[in-house]
Amino acid sequence: MKYLGYGYTAVNREGIDIIVTKFSDLKDKLLPLLHLQHPILGYKYLDYLYFMQAVEIMEKKLHLTEKGLNKLREIQVLMNSGRKNTPSQNTDSATTD
Repeated sequence: MKYLGYGYTAVNREGIDIIVTKFSDLKDKLLPLLHLQHPILGYKYLDYLYFMQAVEIMEKKLHLTEKGLNKLREIQVLMNSGRKNTPSQNTDSATTD
């Protein structure tokens, strides 16, 4: 994105996607921006929390192990349409070991 100096945007039917191709830009630039300056609200906040767990797994390179890859799969099921809880419920069940 020219505005942010990394990544790019793509327009689709539902809105705009932000595509970041470098993991370091995602972790060090975009996620702090979303967390501190433009916090995500509502149900999507739960997806954000799960996504942050996935980023942590990848940062520690645990996704290169079978256990870490399975944890990412578990997180994926909990996000978006697979979500079973509401914002008022505890999301600690998907925390990393």
